[in-house]
Parts: sequence; structure tokens; C-alpha cells
Amino acid sequence: MADGRKSHAEPREWYSVAVSTVRLWTVFAILVVLTVVGFVAFHRLQAENQEAEAARLISRGDQLLAQVASRAVTDDWRAGHREAATLLDDARGAYAEERWPDAYQSANEAVGRIEGLLGIGDGGGEIRFVYVHGGVEFRRGERGAWKRARKHDSLDAGDWVKTATDGTAQIALSDNSLYTLRQNTMVQLGGLRGRNGTGGGGGKETTEVVFGWVELNTAQRESRVSTPRSQAKVDRNTEALVAYDANAERSRFAAYEGQLEVSSDDGESRVVSANEQVVQDGDGLSEAQPLPTRPRLSGPADHFEIDLESQDRLQLAWDPVDDARRYKLQVSSNRQFATTIIDDERRRTEATVGIRGEGNFYWQVAAVDRSGIQGRWSAPRAFRVVSLRGIRQLVDEEPPPLDIDKVDAFGSLALIEGTTEPGATVSVNQQPVTVGLNGRFSTTLDLRSLLDAAGLSVDEASLPLEFIATDASGNETVVTRSLALEAY
Repeated sequence: MADGRKSHAEPREWYSVAVSTVRLWTVFAILVVLTVVGFVAFHRLQAENQEAEAARLISRGDQLLAQVASRAVTDDWRAGHREAATLLDDARGAYAEERWPDAYQSANEAVGRIEGLLGIGDGGGEIRFVYVHGGVEFRRGERGAWKRARKHDSLDAGDWVKTATDGTAQIALSDNSLYTLRQNTMVQLGGLRGRNGTGGGGGKETTEVVFGWVELNTAQRESRVSTPRSQAKVDRNTEALVAYDANAERSRFAAYEGQLEVSSDDGESRVVSANEQVVQDGDGLSEAQPLPTRPRLSGPADHFEIDLESQDRLQLAWDPVDDARRYKLQVSSNRQFATTIIDDERRRTEATVGIRGEGNFYWQVAAVDRSGIQGRWSAPRAFRVVSLRGIRQLVDEEPPPLDIDKVDAFGSLALIEGTTEPGATVSVNQQPVTVGLNGRFSTTLDLRSLLDAAGLSVDEASLPLEFIATDASGNETVVTRSLALEAY
């Protein structure tokens, strides 16, 4: 009996262990399935949130852009709203192609730029970040802890900001002045200087460049910027550069537009006019030196589109600059050139770049003279690389469709939306328009440039617009519209 009981007990113990094991594996499998389902659901929800947020930001950007246009009475404002409009174009193109993260990023940057122009935003402070890329940190006063900077974070006079080797930041003041901090830069922010000469935004008036490279675009008030041994009073409506090399103890002050006055600790003073620079080496200041002329890019045209299936190289060209010994060339996937794909020097006025993949890219050129002085970067241009594989097989001898859905004027801007054939290009009065891979386009154009190109004045009742769509086979469709200028 004892042996019999033992022989019956063994299988029951084996059977009990097997059931427990199966149960454990079943629970584990369920957890794995739930994890996978949760992961997929999370990313789907994240994509849906990005889609909704991108749509919200594009809509808000359109509304704010109309406000900027109605107040764009200076070149700084006009340049600001043109740049924001281009970013919104990029956002709409990405949205039409269902690239939600890209659409969100471009729209968010556009809204930040416009809010900087209007002096509004979530930060609510007098000074705030309107663009942050890569490693950027700030701290409050002398003893605060360093914090990672985010777009719309508000700042006060006396705060410190620094960028890393991959960092770029733009800081807007309430008078719409814009400071751009390039890589490896540290500054202590100053407040505004009012029309009566008193400081604003705190007890500190002067922004100190401890080291690095800062580009300034002042608006309706002057700014004061210093390096360890020199100070500069930057006039209003001035585009300038202040840089300090801490190792060489050398400062550089350049004016691209407008004027600034530089003084050193030993009492020397220099006036720097447009397209000039002054260098502080030791305690002395150099005489004002002319900068090389800003290069003009000659090809390809802005917004040039490349078919990756038929072209793997692109030639970039620019006009020669007098007295230039060499040229600096930068290509980036970032409109602010926060990071560069190509950063090179060459003596010729052209360069051939290899095409590796799809995307939007930007390029710019600066001239360097025989003394090693670098001039202002050219106005950047964009080119787009797309793959039209399969699209060309659908193209026949039929001209592409071209539907114009909206032509409206907002202040000094024209808002245009429409649809054409996938792979086609569109121009409005010979100005190229970015077209999504699905054929949808939406753009904001400057009415002044359209009027100038047509040889018309602002007193005209309407502006004729000619839309041209060209498909991959070269077939064209032309549509004309008339834009009423009552609100302009």
C-alpha cells in the first residue's frame, strides 16, 4: 500500500508543477502582449497628439501672423514675419505629408518667432527664449542653479545663459530686439534701455558677453553689450555681431546694418558703420575696417526641388566678391544653422554636394578677405530632396490639375492655398511655392514684393496673380486670380 501511494503521488506532484509552470508562462505571455499593445497604443496616441497640436499651432500661427502683418512698419518686422511665414509653410507641407513631428516643430518655432515680435508668450516675462536647439542652459542671478532652457522660458536682467558645442538660442526682448547666441557662448543678460536713457527690466542695463558669439537685431531701442575690456552702444534698427575669444582676449564688433559705437577701458572710442568692424586686442581698438561684401547666391533658385531617383549631386554657386580670397560654405538641415552637414572653405565660387537622402536643406556663403576678415553670411536658400519613384510612371501628357482654394490678404501678406498633382511644382508670379508630396500647398507671400515685381503701387485696387503648375513631364497649367487690396 505504501509503495502504491508513493507511485500515485509522483505523477500528481509532476502534474502540479506542470500546471504552475504553464500558468506562469501564460501570465508572462499576457504581460508581453499587454506591453506590446500598450506600447503601440502609446505611440499611436502620441502621434495623434502631435497631429492635433501641430494643427492647433498652425492655426494659431496664421492668426498671429495677421497681427504681425498689420504692425509690420519696419524692416525688422517685415523680415520677422516673412521668416515666420516661411516656417508656417514648412509646417503645412509636413502636415500635408503626415510628418507630424516635423509639422509640430516648424509650427512651434513659427509661433515662437511671432510671439517674440508681438512681445507675448507663455513666459510672460520681459525677456524670453523664442528658439532653443541643443544644449542651452540658464540660471537666475549669480547663485542660481543651472537649468535646461526651453522655448518660452522667461528671463530677467542679470540672468546667465550659456550654450554648448551643439547649442543655439534666440532671446527676444519686449521691444522685439533679438539676440542669437551661437555655439559655445555665455552671456549675462542686461535689461532694456528706455528712450529717456533709463534702464528697464532690472538694475542691469548691459548684456555681457563672457565668451562666444552673439548676433543682435535691435528694434526701436538701443542696446548695450560689453566684453571684458570693451563696451558697445548698439543703435536701434541695427543688425550687428559681438564676439569674444577668451583664450586670445580678443573682441570683435561688427555692424551689418545700422551703426554701433565701441569704447575700450582705456578711453578709446570708435564708430562702426554698416558693413564695418572694429577689433579690440589688449586695451586698444583698431580703426574701423570694411567687411567683405555679402555674397549673392546665384544657383539653384530658392526652394529648388531635386528628384533623388534621377539626381545624386547638386551644384551650388554664388557671385564672386571683390577682394575675397576664399569663401565659407555651410549646409544644414536646420534653418538657424544650429548644426551643419557641411562647414567648409573654398576658393572657387561653386561647390558640388552629394545627395544622400530626402529632406529640406539650407545653405549660405560668407566671403573672407586677404586679411582673414569674414563678412556677413548671405541670405540663406533652401532646397528640397524628394523621391518621385512611381510618381513619374503616373505622369502622361495631360497638364496637371491646379485648384486655388484660397487667396486672401492680411495686412501686407497674401495667404494662398491650393492643390495640384503630386510631384508638380507651383509658382505664384514667378515666386516658387513649397508643394507637399500629396500635391497640397499653402503659403504666405509678401504683398510688397509681389507689387514691386508686377510694377504696381499700393494704390491699386487689385493685384493680378498668375499660378503655374508644372508636372514631372514638363506639362503646365496656368490659372489667374485677382487679389483685392482693400485691406492692404
